[in-house]
Amino acid sequence: MKNRCDIFKKMILNEEFVEAHEVLEDPWKRYKKTDPVVSNILKGFINGATALALYKRGNLKGYEKVWKTFLKYEVLIEKNSENFELFEEIRSLLHSQKNKIASL
Repeated sequence: MKNRCDIFKKMILNEEFVEAHEVLEDPWKRYKKTDPVVSNILKGFINGATALALYKRGNLKGYEKVWKTFLKYEVLIEKNSENFELFEEIRSLLHSQKNKIASL
């Protein structure tokens, strides 16, 4: 999963939000059966990337709806000590990219 998360981070930095969304799809589905907390964290990241893609396209209503889902799941990061640092880095990156594209 770390490899997928590293790819996701690079894509978010490059504002490849749609493509980043796809990178976490398989791990999200895989963890749904074994670890619902990690699954929901990944679901949140997928929604965060989708929200940023919508924002960048000017779809603010869609952005607001999907960003709320990201916010709903980001609080679960604290419940996953095994991946806390990695997940916290991604959470922070999504927020900083949101702020960056919002200021353009």
